[in-house]
Amino acid sequence: MAQLSIIGSGSMGRAIATVATKGGSTVDLLGRSDLRRHSGLQHCR
Repeated sequence: MAQLSIIGSGSMGRAIATVATKGGSTVDLLGRSDLRRHSGLQHCR
């Protein structure tokens, strides 16, 4: 079993996460709000 961290919660990130979890991996899906919270950024495009 693998542990994956995917940066980007858009369609591609969700698709990759779906395939990985079906294969038995654990996935952390990080979106913009997660990145802002952990990096201290005010604006993230």
